[in-house]
Amino acid sequence: MNLLKTFLIIFLCGAASSAQEMIPYRKGDLWGFSDRSRNIIISSKYDYVEPFKNGFAKVGKNDLTGFIDATGKEIVPVEYAYAGNYSDGLFAVQKGDKWGYVDAAGKTVIPFIYGYGQDFNNGAAIISNDWVYGIIDKTGKLIVPVQYGTAEHFSDNLVKLLFEKKFYFADHKGKVSKALPYNYIGYLNDGLAFVRRSSDSKWGYIDSTGKEVIPCRYLEGKDFNNGRAIVQTEKGTGVIDTKGNFIIQPKYSSIDDMFGGFNNGIASARRDTVTILLKENGGEIPLPGGYSLVGQFKEGMMSAYVNNKLTFINEKGETVIPPTDKYNNVYPFDDGVTAVGKGNRSFTKWGYIDKSGQEIIPLQYDEAKPFKKGVAIVKKGNMWGLIDKTGKEVTPLKYGDLKETFDFKGIYEVKIKGKSGYIDSSGMEYFE
Repeated sequence: MNLLKTFLIIFLCGAASSAQEMIPYRKGDLWGFSDRSRNIIISSKYDYVEPFKNGFAKVGKNDLTGFIDATGKEIVPVEYAYAGNYSDGLFAVQKGDKWGYVDAAGKTVIPFIYGYGQDFNNGAAIISNDWVYGIIDKTGKLIVPVQYGTAEHFSDNLVKLLFEKKFYFADHKGKVSKALPYNYIGYLNDGLAFVRRSSDSKWGYIDSTGKEVIPCRYLEGKDFNNGRAIVQTEKGTGVIDTKGNFIIQPKYSSIDDMFGGFNNGIASARRDTVTILLKENGGEIPLPGGYSLVGQFKEGMMSAYVNNKLTFINEKGETVIPPTDKYNNVYPFDDGVTAVGKGNRSFTKWGYIDKSGQEIIPLQYDEAKPFKKGVAIVKKGNMWGLIDKTGKEVTPLKYGDLKETFDFKGIYEVKIKGKSGYIDSSGMEYFE
């Protein structure tokens, strides 16, 4: 008996871990799963599959959807019109024109009575009928009436509701707050979300419980990033911490938040017409006249334009790559190289340079993405492929589309001859 238990534990753990390595595999028009070496694990018998998530994969046949586990067993029969994801032990699924919820054994737990049902989150799910929203718990009990114009999860324990142009919060026990004094509520970053007060349009911040922890006193507020947020006051633009204290006094005309503000300790700012490199502690390095559009600081340098020429500078403002008019488009550095382009909005040719400014891959592509793990996505005409840092094609440029998968692990989704497929960063194709 103990040996049997040990075998089952090893088998289940192996199945769970293998699900992480399973890659959708297409044979002709049918889909299954293989490992990274193209060894078939689940035979190709579905019209479509999605990558495994939380131990299960969504599969489809004849325009119907279900779920399989890592062994290939259909734990939710392929008989539903649409389906959400496995969350809190339940799947949101649609049967006919109604949504309900089934468990990991495929058993109906909450009947099919809703026009739409979202995934559960920490014991609560948003449901709707006729585009009016409410909240249920895992027993199917309606804990917030179906009467709200919009509803979305704000935090692990709060749902943001809108009713007659006023915001409310509801907790996962069904307690609904009084009307909130805001006409805009952002999303949580670093545990805080910016809000705009209805009465005077001043901005402040609330925490994950909905409590206003930084008063509404700013003309504008940006998302927090690494414990800092850019805010604008009557005096100017500055940076606050999560307690609302100024780390950098509001004395700037603007602070660039294009890449979330500070990147590796550096942001660009302007005081009147002067461009400044701004450090997290408030230290600053004014740049000579003519500098503009300072980019993201990454791998020890950032792009900038000086007198309409592209250059790269370090954190001290020193020139690392001399100004040139050979390029007028650029990405931040990744893997020691960056994509550069020359042209206009309708026509640009792209190539790559290294940190010395040497052009290591000529301007020849219609689109070029940053390098990741030694390869980059490029496009010529209407065809996409992968290249390495020498410019050698890892895959021929033969795909109608090529993009990173959502949880990128060196796997790409492609289109070829009108059909979908997957490849890895070595060019191995998971289809035939």
